[in-house]
Amino acid sequence: AESSDDTRYVAHVMPWFENSTRIEGNHWCDPDYGNSYYESVLGRYGSGDPAVIRKQLLMMRAAGIDGVWIDLQFPSWVDSIRAIVQEATAMRMGFAIVVDNYARADIFDLVSEDLREFMDMPNYYRVYGRPVLPYYEHPERWGPATLPAWRALDGHRPFVIGTYAAHADTGLPSGYDSLFFWNSPDLGWLEAYYKSPHFDVKVGAIFRGWREAYADRKHAP
Repeated sequence: AESSDDTRYVAHVMPWFENSTRIEGNHWCDPDYGNSYYESVLGRYGSGDPAVIRKQLLMMRAAGIDGVWIDLQFPSWVDSIRAIVQEATAMRMGFAIVVDNYARADIFDLVSEDLREFMDMPNYYRVYGRPVLPYYEHPERWGPATLPAWRALDGHRPFVIGTYAAHADTGLPSGYDSLFFWNSPDLGWLEAYYKSPHFDVKVGAIFRGWREAYADRKHAP
């Protein structure tokens, strides 16, 4: 989006699925992760499979989705992300990279050059001319998040969109440009986010439902 007056509907994509028949690490009802209760209509696909990506993007576009925000936790995910970006670009869909420091506190440093390359693409989402940088923070694991010190290749500082859950009681911290809302059953909390005067660009979230494969993982709701 070029300004806060433009609304874009995007899908948050997790590029961690493997088409392997093994259980461990492929995120298909993996007892170590427990992130996929339901099977896909496409079967146990691999996130980097171009044919699967095309089908997924076609379904998104038919549903009115403008583009994708692609999660990035490990440098090893970059190849799958490139495959998604390639197909999204061919379909003239927008994209952005969601830096997610759940697994690595130093993820920004590890993928900085890849991020800057992605941000230089014409279909990368921008706000006020700046490339957006959604940041899914996990302060309970690493403490206060470290923001990138670098700039995009065009010289702009990324438009950093942090995690509302990490800053709900403090407002907009220094170095951040906005916050995004993650899923929660607390509608009062959601209303407080939408009405907050601390940021003019808001990123909400809509979920059809959430059924955790392994409740003891304590993902909420």
